[in-house]
Amino acid sequence: MGCCGTKVDHDKSKQYMQEMRQQLPYGFHNLILGIKDQNSVGKVYITGPGAADQPLLDSVGRALAQSNTGVRFSRVMSDYDVMWDAAWHNTRLTSGMAAFSFAKPYFPKGKIVVGLLDALAEHGWVPTAGPNFGGPISDKASVDWPAIVFGKPEGYTKEALFMAIKDQNV
Repeated sequence: MGCCGTKVDHDKSKQYMQEMRQQLPYGFHNLILGIKDQNSVGKVYITGPGAADQPLLDSVGRALAQSNTGVRFSRVMSDYDVMWDAAWHNTRLTSGMAAFSFAKPYFPKGKIVVGLLDALAEHGWVPTAGPNFGGPISDKASVDWPAIVFGKPEGYTKEALFMAIKDQNV
């Protein structure tokens, strides 16, 4: 697939993802959201069974549109996005770059994130993991792509609690 600082073979990535999806006995058992806020146009990606659930996609779109203007949904993915099934464009879920300020860059905006989690919980999907991908690309910069993995456990609650820890103060 590739990672930070490597050349990605997009055709092989797309082929690998298609083969992996066909080999799973019942398709995906987890839904995965990827959050890309370090671009000028932020994106929220989705892959897994929820990507075919139109009521779920509509709920997520409404949650994102409450705090973002010009949110656009697309199933047409760029070469470098082929591992995802769909994306919402023009999103911001964090504080952004926060250049020339004492603010923490890319700190999650709690109400927006909770709205997103609540929209997925309405359809039975609750967070089960929150990996972060990426890393340094030079001695002065890094890129990070947080992801949220969701499952459908029995006995879930439709209420979300979100906590973010800010530990890099000046």
